[in-house]
Amino acid sequence: MSRKYFGTDGVRGEVGKFPINPEFVMKLG
Repeated sequence: MSRKYFGTDGVRGEVGKFPINPEFVMKLG
């Protein structure tokens, strides 16, 4: 996975497209 999915802006932008929740991101750290 690219770090763009875990960036502050990336998470907000991709959270609607990908099944990525804030909790999921925190688990990956």
